[in-house]
Amino acid sequence: MEVEFCGEKSDGDLNQAKALGMIRMKISYDPEHDVLYLKLSRDEIVDTVEVDHGVLIDYGKNGEMIGVEMIEASSLVDDPRSYER
Repeated sequence: MEVEFCGEKSDGDLNQAKALGMIRMKISYDPEHDVLYLKLSRDEIVDTVEVDHGVLIDYGKNGEMIGVEMIEASSLVDDPRSYER
């Protein structure tokens, strides 16, 4: 498996990378509401734009992407339950 550690690709173990804090993206799934969220940054969200039906992008103060929310995720992702926490 190829894994990206802070911009550098490696054939390392994904769980090891997560344990070391090298992967900054967090993915979570809420099965009750069927919502998948990809958190790309801890920065404050200042704007949210719906880019497609049920797909919202959160932006920070400098226009950087903070996260992606997918409503009705089971219709967009093969197995969103694999991201349950």
